[in-house]
Amino acid sequence: MTRPTLQATAASTAATDTVRGVACILLVAYHVVGPDRYSGMRVGDTSVYRTVIADGPLLVRMPLFTFLSGFVYAYRPVRHDFARSFIWGKVRRLLIPLVVAGTAFALLQAAVPASNTSLPLHDLWRIYIWPFAHYWYLHALFLVFLVMVVLDGLHILDRASNWLVAMLIAIVLFFLAPHAPSIFGVAYAMYLLPFFLWGVGLHSFGGAIRDNQRIRAGTLVVGAGAIVINVFVAASWIHVSHGRFTPVGLVIGLLATAAISTMRISVPLLAHLGSYSYAIFLYHIFGTAGARIAITKVISAPAVVFITSLGAGVLFPVALYEIASRNRWSKLVLLGESPHRRRRIPVTDSYLIKPSSGTVA
Repeated sequence: MTRPTLQATAASTAATDTVRGVACILLVAYHVVGPDRYSGMRVGDTSVYRTVIADGPLLVRMPLFTFLSGFVYAYRPVRHDFARSFIWGKVRRLLIPLVVAGTAFALLQAAVPASNTSLPLHDLWRIYIWPFAHYWYLHALFLVFLVMVVLDGLHILDRASNWLVAMLIAIVLFFLAPHAPSIFGVAYAMYLLPFFLWGVGLHSFGGAIRDNQRIRAGTLVVGAGAIVINVFVAASWIHVSHGRFTPVGLVIGLLATAAISTMRISVPLLAHLGSYSYAIFLYHIFGTAGARIAITKVISAPAVVFITSLGAGVLFPVALYEIASRNRWSKLVLLGESPHRRRRIPVTDSYLIKPSSGTVA
């Protein structure tokens, strides 16, 4: 089977943005709660905030972002004749915001006494080379795109059989990732690669899943089961080795993302939120941390702290995007967007959208 050429209709873009909106909420909620009992809301390991909201979606959150990046990338895979411009586009889109947002976050941590952790200023340079906070994803995704330059630049993924071989190799690399160097996110790139290729493959060769009602229904059931099992594992109700680099992590990530991709559900509010997903990824932590520190000075009720911080983590990046996108240089520096690129048309108003090739957003 050869790789088809597809376009994104308004309906498919709305469905994709709806999933992005869900992924954004999962990510923001995770950082509101915090990765452990000593950060974020500082809740205990048995708290519902920890087991269901933070740890429950652990094996789905970043695989879902990566799957979506691969799925969108497949609309317009890189070719040899524009590989150089593609790479420079990813430098602009991923690495410039990494430097700007990462530096701002590190400086904020150092300046605010109530922050959970801080990086000594003399080690600030390390965040540009080694994974730092959630910005590890930008390092890793950039390396994944470099891999795609080779695979698609040489037309290796034009056939389903070749994609399957690449997928199997990526799975091997996935299990070798814990032993790989962490510099520039190499280990995390090996972790992300199967999920990115999974998105590419289901977009390019997954017509049977998209068009066959029985297969779609079966995929949904299996994927939903994987998500439920993920919560049980995170809550230690099922005792099995789990984590990002485990077989359980791989299987749950692949099944859950496949299930979510077949839903074709469009929720206007979530789709609108998903259109800001990259800005939310970059800057949500400023909203969540600021709101959490401020609200806990007034009230300590976990539900109030969670809802307030979640709202701030979503609304602050949206407001920042709206402000930054009005100036071509601020949107370049803060968002990694081309100074010459027009602002994105809201999905509810567009009749045909051709996504840019595989960005995080």
